[in-house]
Amino acid sequence: MVSQDRQHPQASRGKTVLLRFEAVNMKSEVYVNRHRVGGHVGGYLGFDVDITRAVHVGQPDTILVRADNSVDIDLIPSHKSDFVLYGGIVRDVWLVTTNPIRIALMHIATPAVSATAAETSVELAIDNTTSGRAMLEWR
Repeated sequence: MVSQDRQHPQASRGKTVLLRFEAVNMKSEVYVNRHRVGGHVGGYLGFDVDITRAVHVGQPDTILVRADNSVDIDLIPSHKSDFVLYGGIVRDVWLVTTNPIRIALMHIATPAVSATAAETSVELAIDNTTSGRAMLEWR
């Protein structure tokens, strides 16, 4: 897939710009303006590629995604399965603009719940794409 003449508004200056793929079968490489910016192996999990350093804010960009569905005996599921493994970008792709310090992943669980009490646990993964340290406050 090649997507051309996509401009990022000036409002994205100073932000982190991601391509969020819901699925690409089976191996992928992502290029922006001829620079390899990332990739992924495995077709059933979503993944993000940070394209911040490769985009030209306010100017047209070229995005190329190489999807490889060739036989690879080291990948599961193998091509010996009883169903067809389709290749390519098989789910949605999102252009996401975020702050350079963000919650990348949040998992909330309730391991114990009764009629009178509940226990909740929260796990966070924080991405900081700045060059400095950041102070986070939990309320």
